[in-house]
Amino acid sequence: MSFRNEYSGEVASHTLLVVEDDNLTRIDTSEHVRDCGFEVIEAEHAGAALALLMKSHPIDLVFTDVQMLGKMDGLDLAKWVLQHRPDVLVMIASGIWPGHGYERIVPGRRVYQTL
Repeated sequence: MSFRNEYSGEVASHTLLVVEDDNLTRIDTSEHVRDCGFEVIEAEHAGAALALLMKSHPIDLVFTDVQMLGKMDGLDLAKWVLQHRPDVLVMIASGIWPGHGYERIVPGRRVYQTL
């Protein structure tokens, strides 16, 4: 499915999976991503996201928070995606300070952090 970016008028055909346990943050993030012309699928926690990813749902990028409720956090989800769905990009966002476990995603993989 293609969507037109309301700012540039360009058509995008990429699907992002937004994974965030805070409802307001997830809704706000999803709205901004849709405004840029992308299709968005939302998941309330990593387990729900994993269920979608295991079904080989067409997803181009997973945008996930780090700290979430449940058995799996965003870093565990990112590691799973990188190992089992290498066709899917992963973007991790968090309000926590760098150095809180990013190295456990995949040893030897470069992680870019911005503050």
